[in-house]
Order: sequence, then structure tokens, then C-alpha cells
Amino acid sequence: MIYHVSPHGSDQSAGTRDNPVKTPEKALALAREQTGDRTILIEEGVYEDVSLILDERDSNLTIQGNTNALLCAGKRIDNWSPYGDGSWYTKLPNDFPVDFRMIMVNGRFAQRSRFPLEGRLEYLSRFNANWLSTSQGGWDIKPTARQLTTLEYDPADIGPDFDWRNAELTIFHKWDETMTGISAHDTAGHAFELSVKLTHPPGAFKSKTYIIWNTRDGMAPGKWRVDKAERILYYQPLDHEDMSTIDVVVPVHQSIITIKGGISRLTVRDVCFSGTSSPMIPGGFGAGAMPGAIHADTEEPITDCLFEKLTFSNLSGWAIKLSVKEAGEISSAGVRIKNCTIADIGGGGIQIRGFRDSLVQGNTIRRVGRIYFSAIGISIGKSPDCHVAANDLADLPYSAIAAGWGSDTIHIRENKIHNAVNVLNDGGGIYITGNDGALITGNTVSGILQQEGEDIQRNGIYPDEKTTNCLVEGNFVYGCHSALLNHMSQGNIIRNNVFISLDGPVMLSFIRCQGYVFEKNTVHARDEAIFAHRRDAFAVFTENLVYSGTGIAESVYVADDYTRSKPENLNPLPGNEYSY
Repeated sequence: MIYHVSPHGSDQSAGTRDNPVKTPEKALALAREQTGDRTILIEEGVYEDVSLILDERDSNLTIQGNTNALLCAGKRIDNWSPYGDGSWYTKLPNDFPVDFRMIMVNGRFAQRSRFPLEGRLEYLSRFNANWLSTSQGGWDIKPTARQLTTLEYDPADIGPDFDWRNAELTIFHKWDETMTGISAHDTAGHAFELSVKLTHPPGAFKSKTYIIWNTRDGMAPGKWRVDKAERILYYQPLDHEDMSTIDVVVPVHQSIITIKGGISRLTVRDVCFSGTSSPMIPGGFGAGAMPGAIHADTEEPITDCLFEKLTFSNLSGWAIKLSVKEAGEISSAGVRIKNCTIADIGGGGIQIRGFRDSLVQGNTIRRVGRIYFSAIGISIGKSPDCHVAANDLADLPYSAIAAGWGSDTIHIRENKIHNAVNVLNDGGGIYITGNDGALITGNTVSGILQQEGEDIQRNGIYPDEKTTNCLVEGNFVYGCHSALLNHMSQGNIIRNNVFISLDGPVMLSFIRCQGYVFEKNTVHARDEAIFAHRRDAFAVFTENLVYSGTGIAESVYVADDYTRSKPENLNPLPGNEYSY
């Protein structure tokens, strides 16, 4: 049975081809009156204020778009008046939210006012403790509640008329950040009391920077702000924009398709998604807590579902986030996400958690993390036997592909990654942690660069803590000064890879690692070629070709306390071919 949806239809109709309904919600209600295979066919056009809630009744359902069918979680708003400072304003209707972090202007992802317009402010808070590692419990001195909810600022940065009640802060840590509001302002003590408990205290990891959003300071052409108490939206147009014809959409829902119960054989194909919102909560690692335009958060199994040829843009959270919280053995399986296009996203691209035997293939992902800088292009968690294949990712503030604990025997293959980890630190083009038996093969990773003076923390390929029995083979890593970082891992094989830097050194690190096989790799550095490792890092290190443009190819020993020293007799490492 096919149920037709058209912008020109009526929800009083039967949903036939000649008498379509107007909303996807009505088509879903009609489809639930039948069993077996059913299709909702969405005709070309824009559908606003869409929020579909799916459950087990919607198994064997196909949602099919027909040429530029756009499902939008927002609503248009108009009635603009000049404000006097170059901005225009409009009153938000009572049924609109005031808590949002992105609007669409003429189809463009429009960001809020930002202070400073470029760069970051430096705060004064400090936190003196040592990070032991995630698997060893985090901080050796646990932060107090006050340390996690207080930010001391430089009074030179904050004027007497600072609009703190509407302000939101992005406070940078190391591999993540926290966005928070301000619940109180101590003007005498030059401190903000924060509305959200931070994931790490200000000053941790020697971090000291933040950004202020949504205040009068930082308004500029193309920017906006909202006065939440007065329910007024302000926007400063670009030079070519006409406020009498401008098209502004404000998000009203966090998700467009939400899966609330167990479901099987759901297909969503050839549909566009835009205009979602996101909540004021800590995003956590990889902004993983943010919602998705397609969102599943259930304890019931999801099986044999296909998401194909979808387009996502102008979202506050993730494009696709599928998370299943099952007790015991993983029974969700067979999810396929194929040939989707994702760009200009506040959160991440694709996140799956709690699935086995799944596939993420052929997707194009650009410019994620435009609100949450720790967002990841493709994030896999607790999903064994998953294949991440032939995806194309570029322009990401943090890691491009990440696989976390419980994603054993994952296969990351033939992906193309460029310009990742360009805002935060301690990430990689490909980052895995807590995995056993992962395969990282045939990928191309390029353009991940260090900033002058910072520690090497932006990496091409990065097997992190507790990664074991992993094979990294046949990858091409170029333009990445830290081409390979291994940390607290053992028994992994690095074979037949090419690591090239044409504009600086190449660093390959094996910090607190044991039992590695490193063989038949090519390392080509314009400057130094450096191997950093503990003394028992390698079980095998042979048949590698190493070129250094400066004539320096050496190993550096790194002890478990991260103290570095040069060896006496292994410089360069024997059993390999070196040229200068």
C-alpha cells in the first residue's frame, strides 16, 4: 500500500495518488491502519514542523522521497522591523521555543553572535591535577562541584553592560568542550556561575580558552541573537539580503524521525532533513549526547533497517544517531547507512551504538561540529563486526572516524579523510579505543596539521587505550606531521603503510605500548623522521623504508611517565633501510 504526501494535499484526504495528504504525520497514521509492506511516498516540496515518532507498529515501512522532498523540524518566521543598530527584530510566537542555537536564513546555516568574532578569550581559572588516562580513572584529584560550575574571567574582557542572562559559553577542554549558560554573575569576584556542570573543570589539561555566544557583543552581518525573556529574535542581514523577502526558519523540534521502540525492516530513502534543535546539556565525548535528525534511543532491538541516499543540512545536532541500550547480548543488527550527504551540521554526522553486523558506506560528510566542536564525522560504539567503508569526510573540528569500547573486529576500510582535528586536540583522522581485532585498511588520511608550539596531539591514525590485536595495513597518510600515534595499546600490527610529510617532520609514536609489529612501511619526511616509543614497544621492527630530508631519522625513548630520552645504540633502528 502506498500513501502519498504532497504540500498541496489535505489531511482530510485518503492519501492516494490523486488525493494526497498534506503531512507525513497523517500518512503515518494511515499506514498504521494496515499491516505488511507499506510505503509513504513524499512528493517534492518543503514540509515544516515535522516530528514522526516510530515504534514496532512501523516495521516493514518505507519512507520514500520523490525529488527534493525536504522534512524540516522548524517553522518560518517573518514580521521583521529595523532595530537601529543594523539589526532587525521580530517577536517569537508563543508556540516557538526560545532555546535554540541555529537558525536557517535563505537556506544557510546561520550562527549566533560570537564574542570574539574570531579567536577565543582566555579565562583565569586553573585546575592543578594530573590526568591518569580514561581507563585509569581520570583525574588523580577529583574536581569539586564548584570547580565544575565556576569560571573566573579576565575583567578586561567583560564590560559593565554584559548581557549574561542570555549568554552561552563554549568552554574548551582538550578533546571536548562544554556549552553552558550562566546562572549567576559575580561582578565583584569576576566569576560566572555556570548552569551546566562541565565535563572537565576550567584549567584542566592546561586549557584556558572560551567563546561567548548570543549577546549584543559579537553581532555582525549574518549573525543573530535571541532575548529569551522578551522572546525577541534579532538578525543582522548580509549586504545582499532583503529583509522584506528574507526566509528565516527557527528550529522547534530536536529530531524529525524518532524511533521509540523495537523496529525491523524500516527503509528511509531519498529524503532531505533540516532545521533541528539541540538541548542545553553537556555533549560529552564526541558531542555524543546530542540528538539526531533521525534518532533512536530505545531498549528494544532494531534490525535490518536501511537509510539510503539521504541529505542532511542545517541541523543543530547529529544527522543520524541510532543508540540501543540492551542488556546482555547485542541483538540489534543489520543496520545499513549508505550514500548519504551530510554538511553544515552543529553536531556529528553518523553515530551508531549497540549494533552488530552493520554497515556505514559511501557517505559524504563535510563541516560537522559547527556548534559542538568535539563532534565526530562517523562514531561507532559497542558495535562489533561493523564495517565503515568508502566514506568521504573533510573539514572536521575533531576526529573523522572514531570507534569506541565494545566495537571489536570493526573494519574501517577505504575511507578518504582530509582536514580533520582542526579545532580540538588529542584526536585523529581515524581514532579507535578499547577495541580488539580492529582492521584499519586502505584508507587515505591527509591534511591534519599541528599548530606551532603545541604538543603533537592531532594525528593521522590513532589507536588509543586498550586497543589490541589491531591490523593497520595499506593506508596512505600524508600531510600529517603526527602520522601515527599509538597509546597504551599492545599486540597491534602496522604493515605496508605509507606515511609522508612534504612540509615538515613525521612523528610515529608508540607511547606505553608493547608487542608491536612494525614492518614493510614507508616513511618519508621533508624534515626529521622520528619514532617515539618505550624500550619494549616492538616485537618486530623490520623491512621499513625511511627517508629524512634533513638527515635525521632517529628513535626517542618515552618512559611510562612520558619522559623522553634518546637511546645510546639504536639510532637509527637496525633492520631497515634509511636514506637522506
